Amino acid sequence: MLLLMGIVVLLHIQLHQYSYDDAYIHFRVARNLVDFGVPYYNPLEILKVSTSSGWVIFLALIYWLAKAIHLVGHFALIISIINALITIGVVFIYTRIVEIFLQRQLTLPQKLLFQTTILALLLLPSIGLMETSLALLLAGAGIFLLLKTKSVGFLLLAMSLYFRMELILLASLLCALAIFRGEFKLQKTILWFTAGILPFIIFDLYFFRTIIPQSVLAKSVVYSITPFQTFIEVLNRSLPGFPAANFPKLIVRATFLLLPIVVLSWVTIREKDLIKRSYYPAALGVSALLVLASYVGKHVLLFEWYTPLYMLPLVTSLFSYAYLVPPPRNFVLKIPLFTLFLFSGFFLVSSMHAIHSRPDDFVLFESGARVKMYLYVGDILNQEYPEANLLTSEIGGLGYSFKGKILDGAGLASRDALTFHPMAIPVQRSSGTSGAIPYEFVIASEPDIIVSYDIFAEELLSKDVSAEYHLITLPAYLPEDIQYSKNGFLWGSKFLRVYMHKSLPLSANLCKFALATSQTLNPACKKYVQ
Repeated sequence: MLLLMGIVVLLHIQLHQYSYDDAYIHFRVARNLVDFGVPYYNPLEILKVSTSSGWVIFLALIYWLAKAIHLVGHFALIISIINALITIGVVFIYTRIVEIFLQRQLTLPQKLLFQTTILALLLLPSIGLMETSLALLLAGAGIFLLLKTKSVGFLLLAMSLYFRMELILLASLLCALAIFRGEFKLQKTILWFTAGILPFIIFDLYFFRTIIPQSVLAKSVVYSITPFQTFIEVLNRSLPGFPAANFPKLIVRATFLLLPIVVLSWVTIREKDLIKRSYYPAALGVSALLVLASYVGKHVLLFEWYTPLYMLPLVTSLFSYAYLVPPPRNFVLKIPLFTLFLFSGFFLVSSMHAIHSRPDDFVLFESGARVKMYLYVGDILNQEYPEANLLTSEIGGLGYSFKGKILDGAGLASRDALTFHPMAIPVQRSSGTSGAIPYEFVIASEPDIIVSYDIFAEELLSKDVSAEYHLITLPAYLPEDIQYSKNGFLWGSKFLRVYMHKSLPLSANLCKFALATSQTLNPACKKYVQ
């Protein structure tokens, strides 16, 4: 366990710089809660941007402590270390859950098999500074306490819903089973569950007058995807460490993802007596399938930090039955289990290699490199134009380092933007999964500054805005990362484009950075050419 902790903490410290852009949305909201007393993305706009009020409150507590000891500048690193410890906690608690299912301790090889797999599933969201590990830790602690016939487990299950709302399916199923089997009284169950969820509901209603996040509403309008596309994304992203796939790899991934689902379904049909005796593992498996069905049915745009919410319960259920079902019938259960272990082991080894010499071997390198670029540019703009308003469609890293007003072209933090969505495909944007900037919103909002990669500004690129804006083109990567890029392109973009309204003085620091790093001449910055 100490060796495992050391490896996990090291991975987080070295790779947290390649985090998700969405992590910094939560960071900005938490900072505003501490600095201004309101959990709003823009302090003067009442809007529930975060989908995880529990995570925002948790981050705000950490930010308050970091501010008190003057470590705010290292906030992301602090969260990465905390996430590493939380992830270790998840590995430990679900191992204990499995041991309770089996009514014996796992052997060292069995622990290695199980813990390697769930660690690999958790690693990307955890290093990416998201809330998934903490949500699953609360849910796991709740399940552990219920298995020990402690009613307080319902409180933790209820709390987990305000970290990841998908866990309502697992919590509801476990509550129903526990009550149906007479293990807990209905009144006590409701009391504990209410005690866990009510403070968060009061928090949301007090600050937002609603419990429904704006991002949920915005994504349903902005993104234009079909259930089949979501299903393909499930196949692409569900195996540890593989967030994308070409067609041949997709077939392989489909096989190895669907195999455990088919096998678990076979167990449910074939081993009815065993299911009746050990229904908790079955509940975990069913909840995983329900989450998957809800994603596909609602044609959700899937992200890597969603994956453990169904894969961890699925793997826990599969592993439990692989050792509950007597041999030789359990052989068919162990095939997908060992396959997932091999994928997981390869991913962990490649991640260790990434911190040694090749950061581009890390799965999040490309997406994380753009976040680093956003943070760098946002910091310069914040120093030079603190009173300006800035339009973008990715509001995480940029919105964290630039502390002024952000106009969100994708509508997550700007209600008015949804008036101009959904954007037509392919006339206004190339893909329904792109939260692009509508040109009409640019006209309506008249931003001082616009920052975007090409993929999110396709309609804007087709318009002539030279009468109102100067354009500064920056490389897609920071110098420290571009050396690891094959062609300098990031998601099809060669540049990060910064449009500055002509009423503002041109940014000296951005011009100097552009001229020092870009092979393309920036006409607006010609006065800075020596």
